[in-house]
Amino acid sequence: MKIALLQVGKTTERYLAEGIGVFEGRMRKYVAFEIFTIPEIRNTRNMTATELKTREGEKILQFFKNDDYIVILDDKGKEFSTIEFSSWIENTLMLQKKRLVFIIGGAWGFSDEVY
Repeated sequence: MKIALLQVGKTTERYLAEGIGVFEGRMRKYVAFEIFTIPEIRNTRNMTATELKTREGEKILQFFKNDDYIVILDDKGKEFSTIEFSSWIENTLMLQKKRLVFIIGGAWGFSDEVY
């Protein structure tokens, strides 16, 4: 199984980009790993948070494939210790799916359609 990280928007901070690169390199030693970035929505000045989440959600949903195992990373999720998380990953990688996809949403979170 491959692991993918889908993020909305990219970081502009150089030190964060470097850290992400190091993390990505370490992950690739153990598993097929890719990071995908959905560009931020432009001209959002007159949009409500709901409209923005809906438009981002449409782009997120286009990314998925039928055989993906999807994990939404948000404040409503379950917290794991390092050991619990590694055990969960190990069990999840045994599933008959092609990709394990972690999703990081935009500043306003996810639309109901994504949930």
